[in-house]
Amino acid sequence: MALRKALLAPACLVFLCLGSTGTAHAQQLISTEYGDVLVMTFEQYLDKENRPVCASLPSVISYKAFQSQDNQNFTEREYRMLAGDAPFLALRSHNSWYSRDQRKYVSLDELYAIYGSFDSGNYDQLPVLCGVVTAESRVASARANPVASWKNGERSCSGAFCGLSGGAYLQAIYENDLDMIKRFDASIQRTLSQKLGAILSLSEDLGEKPQDFSLLPALANAYLVGYAKGFGASCGDELVRKVVTKKTPTYDMFDRDGLYEGQGGGEVYRFTYVLKPGLVPLCDEVCDSLGGRAERSAVRTLSHGGATRTLNGIDELFSRHGCSSEEISRFEQNLVAMTRLYLDEKYRWLPTPAAPAVAKVAPEDPAVERKKAAENRAAGMRYLEENRALGNVSTTSSGVQYTILERGEGRHPSPTDRVVLRGVGELIDGRRMDDSYTAGTSVDSISSMMPGLREGLQLIKPGGKIRLVIPPELAFGDREVGMIKPGSTLVYELELVSIVK
Repeated sequence: MALRKALLAPACLVFLCLGSTGTAHAQQLISTEYGDVLVMTFEQYLDKENRPVCASLPSVISYKAFQSQDNQNFTEREYRMLAGDAPFLALRSHNSWYSRDQRKYVSLDELYAIYGSFDSGNYDQLPVLCGVVTAESRVASARANPVASWKNGERSCSGAFCGLSGGAYLQAIYENDLDMIKRFDASIQRTLSQKLGAILSLSEDLGEKPQDFSLLPALANAYLVGYAKGFGASCGDELVRKVVTKKTPTYDMFDRDGLYEGQGGGEVYRFTYVLKPGLVPLCDEVCDSLGGRAERSAVRTLSHGGATRTLNGIDELFSRHGCSSEEISRFEQNLVAMTRLYLDEKYRWLPTPAAPAVAKVAPEDPAVERKKAAENRAAGMRYLEENRALGNVSTTSSGVQYTILERGEGRHPSPTDRVVLRGVGELIDGRRMDDSYTAGTSVDSISSMMPGLREGLQLIKPGGKIRLVIPPELAFGDREVGMIKPGSTLVYELELVSIVK
């Protein structure tokens, strides 16, 4: 893992530009190889209106601060660069105080015994250390995982439409980035499959292939519906009226005695769209007599953050751009072309994973399988020993090795909680088997997880991060699950994003 390798480097590499050795009693920005850190007094930390946003510390610095081994702690020099002569350093908040001399966390009870309550004013000049969040750093971080960032409401791009709600999707239309649009649509498709899995399966069983989902038709409809209201004044005489009429089918009605009462149905619905002449062909495809409300409502019902925010971004788009601006002309041109393409390819819009070739092989000798599982267990034992030798690893009574990278705040999750996780899972040879940064986060029940994960996640709090090495008896044992072979030891680095109520 990159983090482990980094920690094996000399400590002086962690802090690249530490500045002078004077007492850090004013806001001071320290640039490190792993990110920027802000040092401020506790008094400044409490002044939320005038201090930058504090975020998670860069992982290596956070990791060093959490250790109990001298060779992994802040060195004396590093501590003085950060805290001056102060005996204690708060990493992020009131309950994360770190002592240079005692090389351990200091509990609130210990602090109270020395300083009294936080209201006493005796803490004012003690230093607080936190990560720095800027607009640029947020975008840089989110760009690494654009689909997850879009779904979670983080800005992951820079451009004409990126500042709008759900703007990454709108910007992809503007840039004619079809690949990115399909990646976003695939994220919505996964949510749709989770919500309607049984219905979709039944449809396929009946021989009907459901079409792939795309946000484009609903988005195009929302754009056309809001045109007159959003652009009416600035478009002048350019706009034309498009009336969509729909008559419901008629049907015969009978009373309870079976006597004919006449016909029902036949209601006529009309909806008037006001838009540019060039958008009329698009309206012919996606406009309906109810103004698309039903389709957009269905999208919002999915509770997919990226889809909902993107629909909301249409209203913002009208308020920030002019009817005939270059950006809007290009956006409309691409919206028409992409929506038309989707309507032509809606049953093959998203790539279908190729079915694995079925090879006819003789069942493996049970003795051979047991031997392979034993070999994998032996390799796992060697990895556990090497990991323990790093000196920064704790082990639970059941045998799970763990390193807390960030403790988080709030309460520990219970076995009955549902949680939102972010992270990666790997085999001990480094091959990645699980990656929520690519697939997107989901809500999972702790009780449904393998024993090692259940135990490890209860060691941290929301916002916390942990590295787990799970022996096979607390993972999948001697079962083969996908690329996980019998007897495999697993490695996870996870962030507990939140506990779902």
